[in-house]
Amino acid sequence: MSYEDVTQDPYRALAYCQGVLEILQNHYLSHYLECCKSALSEGDAVLAAHYLNFIESCINLLAKTIADTLEKTVKGAIP
Repeated sequence: MSYEDVTQDPYRALAYCQGVLEILQNHYLSHYLECCKSALSEGDAVLAAHYLNFIESCINLLAKTIADTLEKTVKGAIP
């Protein structure tokens, strides 16, 4: 399913966002935050920034999906 398909249906968009959130919460978020802390404690700010950038990109994808879906709904592109 393409990104465009997801934003055409609010229910699909919601399911997509819930899936991404579950993946973040259950698998990546705590792991990447621990890796970030470890990198910082070892003085590797570049690696810590890499981990934070990954988390930020996931959050930005969620925000974009929600915003695009809402925008299409308001414009009437989604029944």
